[in-house]
Formats: sequence, structure tokens, C-alpha cells
Amino acid sequence: MEPLPRPSDGDRNRGPQLMAMWWTELSICIIMVALRFYSRYKLKNFGIDDGLMMTALILYISTTIAETFAVLDGAGRHLYYLKPPEIQLVTKITWIENPLGIMALAIAKMSVAFLILRIIGPSTRWRKWSLYLSVGLTFTIGTLACILTFAQCNPPRALWEPTEVPWAKCWKPSVQSNFAIFTGAYYTFVDMFLALLPTTFVWDLNLKRERKIALSMLLGLGVFAGICSAIKVAYLHDLSSRADFTWATFNLSAWTAAELFLLIVCACVPTLKPVYDLLRENALFSFSYFSSKRYGSNRKSYYGFDGKDSPKKPSYAGHSDRSSPGRVSNADKFAGVSTKVVAHSGAKPDQWDNGDRNVLIGMTDINVQRGWEVHTGRGSSSGSMSAPSDERPAHFEAKKVRGDDIV
Repeated sequence: MEPLPRPSDGDRNRGPQLMAMWWTELSICIIMVALRFYSRYKLKNFGIDDGLMMTALILYISTTIAETFAVLDGAGRHLYYLKPPEIQLVTKITWIENPLGIMALAIAKMSVAFLILRIIGPSTRWRKWSLYLSVGLTFTIGTLACILTFAQCNPPRALWEPTEVPWAKCWKPSVQSNFAIFTGAYYTFVDMFLALLPTTFVWDLNLKRERKIALSMLLGLGVFAGICSAIKVAYLHDLSSRADFTWATFNLSAWTAAELFLLIVCACVPTLKPVYDLLRENALFSFSYFSSKRYGSNRKSYYGFDGKDSPKKPSYAGHSDRSSPGRVSNADKFAGVSTKVVAHSGAKPDQWDNGDRNVLIGMTDINVQRGWEVHTGRGSSSGSMSAPSDERPAHFEAKKVRGDDIV
């Protein structure tokens, strides 16, 4: 390797900026994944997408730790100012870190694909097969990128200890960098595909227009991750020029962190309906409480319970807002429903028992348990629920459905 010229800007260190970005974004991702698993726990509805997202988070944590050690050994500084032992160590850590980041991105994208598969419902076959194909290609291309990282030199240690193995045989740096550019371009395409695909079936759902727009926006947040991926591809050419790589790869590392951050956060936001319901209910409860203190309003008329029997935990109600009262669609299930509906023997008309206490609800604002579908019907046949004979007849009937359809 030829001696490097002295940098004109001196011994600058951009490592602390990298650490601030990586650890701040990772902390937010940990919180978002924790809230996602809390929501799944409340709905008792874990799936493959959740396991993949946890795997992606673990790889993200591992990548951040590796990046931290790389910064401590000189990443973010000019190679000119690093000592030979520091150069060897930071080079080794950087090459080991790359596959971790590649697979973290791949598995996070696979998680998004399986999330869409869970809510797509009885959709056309091409959508499902295109999602399965994207999962397979993403895993295959990511795995090949990891293999090529170490297969470019024989033995691989020549990547960080070239003077120790002068007899080693290595490919041209452009081979690995060109495949990295291809991988980045494919990742960009997958992000855009997963963000735009839901718009092809959300508008066919029997929902109000506002809910269609909200659902499309939530599932389309991955566009931002795709934008970061596209910007990152522009910096991948730095991999072929390995002269001052500790300085040149700063932008590549920063955009990789941003892509991982946005991908995980945007994939978790659509699953947080129970968390949103909890915050909204607490806000409504606080507002009602202070209003009753100030204006003497009756909380029972608002919540359906008296002050002595206030709820200790929220009831995650998923209700239908379509012309077919009481029927729960995949979109409703996706939004989050959890509580079983049973007729309370002492209930008043339109008042039902949610397993804990009576809650005043309308004819369509019904609480549903995972694995149950509620629709209109009369009579007290098997599986139906009716109010006492001296009260208004119940108009709801429960039927077992496949639990995997619920997100």
C-alpha cells in the first residue's frame, strides 16, 4: 500500500457523531420493539414477523456494538493518523460488522413481508406469491453478500492482515463493491415494493375512507427506509477505494444506521393499536375525572361504570364501522381486538360484560377476543348470546375463526 498523503483538514474525529446516531436510533428501536411485543402480548397473537423483528433487533444491537469498537479504534478518523495496530483492528472489526448489518436489514424486511401476509386476508394469489418471492430473494441475496465478504480473500484474514499472509489470493475490490451496490439497489426496491403493495388491497376493504387512508399510510411508512437505502447506494462505491476507508465510509455507516432505524420503527408502528388505545383511554379517563371535579359531570354516563368500579386495565375494543353491523374484518383484527363478549345476566339493555365489569357500549361498538368473529343474528342457537328474556333481545352471535388471520 502506498503512503497516504497528509489530510488537509488535520486529525478530525467524526466517530462521536457516529456513536450519537447509532445509539440514539438503537434506543428508540428497542423501545418500539418492546411496545410491539407488549401489543402482541395483550392480543395474545405472536407471529413469525415478531420473531424475525426480534432477530433483526439483536443483529442491530450487535452491529452497533461492533461499530462502537471500530470507532474506539479509529473509525471516523483519517487512516493517516492511525497506528498500525489500530489500522489492523479497525479493519478487522469493519469487515466483521458488515455481514451483521446486511443480515439485520434483510431480516427486518422479511418481517415486514410476513406482517403484510398476516393482514392481507383472502386477497389475490399474486400478492401472496410476490411476498413469498421477496422473502426468499431477500434472504438469498443477503446471505450471498455475507459470504462474498469473506470469500474475496483466501484466507479471509488477508483482509485485515495482508502483511501476515503475503501469499494470499484476493479478488479485485470492485467485485465485492459491485455486488454490494447490487444488494443495496435490491434492498431499495424491496422497501418500495413492501410500502406500496398494501395500497393495492387496502382500498378494496369494506372500511370508511378515513380508515383506508390511515391504514395505507401506516403500511407505507417503509418508503422512508427505501429513500435511505437509495442514498446509501450512492456511497457504496467507497468500498472499492480502500485507501482512507476509516474516513470515507462515514456516510455509508451513517445511512446504514438510518435505514435500520426507519425500517424497524416503521414496521412496528402499525402493530401498536393496543398501546394507542391505552394512551387514549387514560387521556379520556383523566379528562373525565377532572371535568367531574370541576363541573360535577357523571362519569358513569360516559364510561358505563361508577367511580367505585373503575377499570384497572383497558379493554381493547375493535368495532365495525361498515354497513354490516358487528362484522369484524381483517382490517379490524389488524387494528387490535382482544376481549370476549358475553351476556351479563343482570345487564341492562345494550349493556354487556367484558369479563371484568359492565361497559356501556353501542350495538356495533363490541369487544372481541382473538379468534372470534362477531356478526349480527337473532335467536339463541349454539354459539349465540342473548340478553335476559325480560330485556331487549341480543343481536350478536360469536363464531370461531382462524386465529392466524388476526394481527
